[in-house]
Amino acid sequence: MSTDCLDDARSGLATILSQLPEQELRDLARARGCTLPGSDRSQLVSGLVELLADHTGTARIVVSLPPLLREALRAAFVAEDGCGVTPSGMALAMSSMRPESEPEVKPVEAAGFLSDLARVGLLLAWRDSLHQMPQYWLPWEVQQLVPPLPGWCQAEPIPPSPDIRSRDTADALSQLVTVWQHIATVRPRRAPPGSAPVERRLAAGLQGWPIEQAELARLRRGRKLDISRQLLTALPAAMLLAEPALQELATAISGEAEEADLFCRLLVELGLVELTADHLVARKHAWEQFSAQTVQARARSLAHAYQSLANWSELDSVLRRSTGLVLWHNAQYACSYQHFRSRLVRMRHLLLRSLACTGETGWLPLDRVEAAIRRLWPQMNALLDAPVTAWGVAVRDSSGRFSPHSTPSWDQVEGRILRFMLQGPLHWLGWVQLLLEGERLVAYRSTGLANWVWDRPAPREPVGGVPLTVEQRGSEVIVLVRPHSVCASVHVLLGRIAELQEAAPDRFVYQLDPRRACAEFEVGHSAAELLAEWNRCLSAPAPPAVTEALNDWWSRYGRVRLYEGFALLELQDDVLLAELQVSTALSQRIVARITPRLALVAEEDVPLLVKEFSERGYMPRVLD
Repeated sequence: MSTDCLDDARSGLATILSQLPEQELRDLARARGCTLPGSDRSQLVSGLVELLADHTGTARIVVSLPPLLREALRAAFVAEDGCGVTPSGMALAMSSMRPESEPEVKPVEAAGFLSDLARVGLLLAWRDSLHQMPQYWLPWEVQQLVPPLPGWCQAEPIPPSPDIRSRDTADALSQLVTVWQHIATVRPRRAPPGSAPVERRLAAGLQGWPIEQAELARLRRGRKLDISRQLLTALPAAMLLAEPALQELATAISGEAEEADLFCRLLVELGLVELTADHLVARKHAWEQFSAQTVQARARSLAHAYQSLANWSELDSVLRRSTGLVLWHNAQYACSYQHFRSRLVRMRHLLLRSLACTGETGWLPLDRVEAAIRRLWPQMNALLDAPVTAWGVAVRDSSGRFSPHSTPSWDQVEGRILRFMLQGPLHWLGWVQLLLEGERLVAYRSTGLANWVWDRPAPREPVGGVPLTVEQRGSEVIVLVRPHSVCASVHVLLGRIAELQEAAPDRFVYQLDPRRACAEFEVGHSAAELLAEWNRCLSAPAPPAVTEALNDWWSRYGRVRLYEGFALLELQDDVLLAELQVSTALSQRIVARITPRLALVAEEDVPLLVKEFSERGYMPRVLD
């Protein structure tokens, strides 16, 4: 199978499956608890696609995972970028998201975790001629259906008198309406091009990179033109509107210029505004069709548009705000500007995945998040998946010159990109709340970030109301949960004491299971401890039906015990047992003496005892 990066990580499952050997397809189906009939390959693939897209099947596996595999699955969400997950990538993601006091994960350990996740049908594994180790892929169809996972960042309580800035998706859609109406009324003028047109002899070497006018003039003055040896200064993408029009729009939305520019870009991406040579023109018919959609559908389209924007980037905003920084490109590398912009989209996706896995409840301290992401991606080129000498950001000196070796600190570039993403687009779109001290961002809280990043199916009913209800159906205790209205720890707890019967976007149905509860008792958790954990997760005591069921099972736990791995030794008279203990090694092998004629021995010792008894003429008989 080819391991080239997929252009669209959200599709192609059937194509990928069709390249796997038939036996691996059947093994994957068995991991999902199903046996696919027939031998027709197309039927096997279509049946497996349906299995992987089964919400209940995926959710049931995830809520039953042990803690370490749940941590590994969360890391796979961060490491998967459409190119697959490798053991080294998994090890880096897991280690970066762990507290510094915990041990790092080695690639060989990560390889085991990947194999275990593939064995239960959450990952796809393949091998090709280029890689000795198997490669793993987390299908988009599976990513969408995974219930909330506990975040890797420890949340903190709100400090006294906080400065909290909140928006929601309704605010973002309202802002979109305001921007579109302003464009429809004013027809604002576009900004002039950031760089002047270049002649043919320069265009081929520049590969579309916009460079400063002074450098263009220097190149034109040269007698010998060899751009491949040049280190060029690249301009950040220009704002879409001319300065007076941009400030007018920013005033109309009571925001800043960067926000106004982003919403203009989103309208163009959505096809609701057209770019002419000189103006932005509203498309009335397209807007009417967009406005006729549900609120959820419009918010979903807005999320897709932001994540796919290639002509706008967080890096552009950081460079525009930081006059001492410069983006450079080494023309020695055959890399077009269009490819560079696509890598910026990839960088956005990777950062979004990391932030979406920090946690969906509570305030998350920015310093902890920055420390983890800094360990995960210490350089922007790693985010861009590029050679360290192909492009980069440098610091200008007092004369305006720069060297590619004058590398700015992580806080100056990567840290600013992260902070701008949180305070800018994620806040403007209503995906995070901000906590500030003065103007300094200190913490944030997710308001559905993970749902938008992974495009999780929308509930049929509005999320809200009672997040969890309990019903007594005869002897069965049923727990109904709104999956995205409760914290991830609720799903973890229910996965330990209940079996998931049904999973849908707006409802998970659990049934309390005595076998799962008994397994918790076996590892030392009492009913009182489980009920206390219920109280912590839901900030409310467990309903009577849950309390009574757990207490009842706990009161009966241990009354009857079954032991495995033993064999019963039965003798024909009361004297023979004592005789065998003297003449054979039986005295060293007896686990317990029940009666003068009955004794327990370890099952693994049976062959040795049979051999010794036979040698002494006792002729033992072994019954299965």
